[in-house]
Order: sequence, then structure tokens, then C-alpha cells
Amino acid sequence: NCHPFMWGRYLWMHNGVVAGFSQIKRTLLATLSDAAYNAIQSFHSDSAVSFAVFLHHLPDMTSAHPPEVLLHAMEATIATIQSVQRQHSISDSSLLNYCLSDGTTLVATRFVSPATHDAASLYSWPS
Repeated sequence: NCHPFMWGRYLWMHNGVVAGFSQIKRTLLATLSDAAYNAIQSFHSDSAVSFAVFLHHLPDMTSAHPPEVLLHAMEATIATIQSVQRQHSISDSSLLNYCLSDGTTLVATRFVSPATHDAASLYSWPS
């Protein structure tokens, strides 16, 4: 149960934390299709559950998709997590820094919730 998570053509990485994960894990899992649920070997981490939520939001988990579809699934993943957090009155800071690749496209996020909190810094080395 470590990074990167892989299923089919997809690799997934998460740097951060889903606030209130222990309280919302079962609710998040209940949102999943059978295919997305069965794609993940273990749900011990917020990263693995986040990946399953992403797979759930794909129109078809086995097909290649254009970048716009992957972006939409990523946005829907974050929206789902936030919605479930609101249902459970979770107000702690979530850092949802995700990277997804299908071997052709890379989708990456730098997301903090609530928006009034500071996002994690992204470091780069001078060239």
C-alpha cells in the first residue's frame, strides 16, 4: 500500500492528507462503483481511497481518455471528498496534492481546503 498506486494504465500519487479520513472513509467507499472498489487492493490510506474515488469518476476505467476527461474526473474526486467532509462536519485542513498519469497525460493538483489555509509548497531546484 504505497506510492505510486497503479491500476491498468493509471499511476496515482498523493502528497498531503485528507482531513478526517478515519471518520469519512466508509462514506467515501460507499460512493464507489463495484469496478472502482475492486480495483484497489487495500483501503488503509487516504491516498488509496482517493485513487478509488478518481477511478469511480472515469466514464470507463479501461479506456484511454483525453486530458479533459481525466481533469474532470480529478475535479469530481476533489468535489466528492469535500462533499463527504461537509456531511461529517470536517473542517480541518486537507492537502489534496495529486498526480495522475496514464503514460501520455499528466494531471497534477495543488489543492488546500479550506481555501483560507496555506497550500503545501512545491519545491523545484534551480536549473
